[in-house]
Amino acid sequence: MRERIIVNVDYSNLPDGAKALYGAYDLIAASIGVNPDDVQSYDCRFMDASRNGQDTIYEKAAVEVKETAQITMALAVSGMKVDDSLPPNTVAIYRRGMILKDGNAVLDVYSGKELSLFLSGDCIIGSKRDNYHKRILVLKPERLKDEYRDSKYQLWLPYADTFGCDPNNRGKAIYAVCLYDGEISTVNWRRDDFLGILRPDRIPPFVSEKGYYDMFMGDRSFKDSVDKTVDLFPQQQQHMKGAHAHER
Repeated sequence: MRERIIVNVDYSNLPDGAKALYGAYDLIAASIGVNPDDVQSYDCRFMDASRNGQDTIYEKAAVEVKETAQITMALAVSGMKVDDSLPPNTVAIYRRGMILKDGNAVLDVYSGKELSLFLSGDCIIGSKRDNYHKRILVLKPERLKDEYRDSKYQLWLPYADTFGCDPNNRGKAIYAVCLYDGEISTVNWRRDDFLGILRPDRIPPFVSEKGYYDMFMGDRSFKDSVDKTVDLFPQQQQHMKGAHAHER
C-alpha cells in the first residue's frame, strides 16, 4: 500500500456553488494547519475522499450549478476519488497530493517527523551564514530520492574548501562525502541544498562508528584519496544521481 496520511475535514465551511470543488482542497490544507497560500498545487490523483465528503461537495456545488452532468464531469476531472473504506469526514493524502511552495509534499513534512528526519531545528541557529568547510551539514530531505530519504543519508561533510563553503562567495558548489556510507558527491551539491550545520547534541552514534568524519579530520591525504575514488568509480553514486531538486 502506498504511504499516506488520513486527515479529518470539517465540510461545514465549504463554499456553495462552483467554488465548492476547489474550495474543498483549501479546506483540507487548512484542516491540517497548512495555509492554503503556502500550497503550490493539489493533485486529485493522489487524494481520496470519504463517501460523505464527496457527496457534500456535490451537494454544495448543486446550489449554484444546476446541470448534474456538469458537476459530475467536474468531479471526474478535478475531484478526489472516493474511498469507501475511509471514515466519514476524512481525506487520504498520498505523497504528491499536496505540494508546498518550498517544494515539500505535505506527506514528506509529516513523514519527516515520523521517520525522525533532520529538520531546521536540528541545526545550529544562524549556521547558514557560517563557513561549511569541515562542518557536518544537514542535507534537505527533498534533495534525496524517496528510497534514500532517511536521516542517515542527510549528513554530509565538505572534503574541499570550495567556493560554496563560504557564504560570502559568489560560487555555491560544495563537494562532500556522506558520513553514513562514504558516498562522494561527484555531481556537486549547492550551498542552498543544506539546512545548515548539525547541532553537536544531535550527532548520531554512526558518525563516529563509521569513521568517515575521523578519517577526514585526521588524515591530510584523505582529499587526494577521495579525488582518486571519484575518478575510478564515477558510477557508484546511486542515491545522488538525479536527486538534486535543481536538476529535475
